[in-house]
Amino acid sequence: AIQESNKRPDAAVFLEGMRTLFLDIRTCDPLKSPEVAACSQTIGHAANLGATIKDHDWLELVSGQGDVFQAICHEHPGRIGSVALSVLDRAAAKFGQTPPQRNAFKTYWLQRLHMVNTRGVADVILQRLPFEDQTFLSRTLPDPLPHFSHPNPQPVAFQLRDASHYARAVV
Repeated sequence: AIQESNKRPDAAVFLEGMRTLFLDIRTCDPLKSPEVAACSQTIGHAANLGATIKDHDWLELVSGQGDVFQAICHEHPGRIGSVALSVLDRAAAKFGQTPPQRNAFKTYWLQRLHMVNTRGVADVILQRLPFEDQTFLSRTLPDPLPHFSHPNPQPVAFQLRDASHYARAVV
């Protein structure tokens, strides 16, 4: 939790120099009535607006501690905000030595972020169903992500050995 606040980030990344990068994920609806016109004219407007709102809520608290904050905003049904993509690009450059490793890193984390976003939207829909008794849902709809947590958060590309000898054997 952030000092002197009830805010809890969705993730925290410990950086060099005793600083922490706090990440908070938000799903933004581009069809929300006051912003629908702007969202229909500008790609990513809802995600950028969501990031601005999150920044306003978090930046003063986090910077007062000497830490860093980044909003990860998705537009439903899945467009990720440009600022969040740039953070992912920087992380991929730091943890991937080759272009294929960087691409694998980005693909892995984009898929996970999209799953979290989709699951969050589904949870909101299920919470707002007009039925008193929702027990029938648990009998008819299996959990789409039963094993969501991954035992090793490192992308598969970093676990593979150099495959260049396979390419030579095929040629």
